[in-house]
Amino acid sequence: PLVVVGEEIFFRAYLFSLFEKLTQSPLAACFFCTLLNSLYFLSFHFIAEQDLMRQLFRLGVSFITLSLPVSLCYLKSRSILVSSIFHATLRVVVLSRNF
Repeated sequence: PLVVVGEEIFFRAYLFSLFEKLTQSPLAACFFCTLLNSLYFLSFHFIAEQDLMRQLFRLGVSFITLSLPVSLCYLKSRSILVSSIFHATLRVVVLSRNF
């Protein structure tokens, strides 16, 4: 739970705001934060995976199933609390399955 809040503060509150100021576009900021969050997730959970195609597949799965929904939730609500709860829920559902 504490990791989820830390990730949300860094990726949504800090990076999202930074990218939004730099690009002047909330959607571009959402995309960049989603991509960086997916790469972060990939580096921790699948670093030992040597097959490039499998890593790219897992990056795409992470992007679509975890990072994008949480970033869109933050974009809509602008609330770290809402996105943290949503993030924790997704993490339990998605990571409880082996993909």
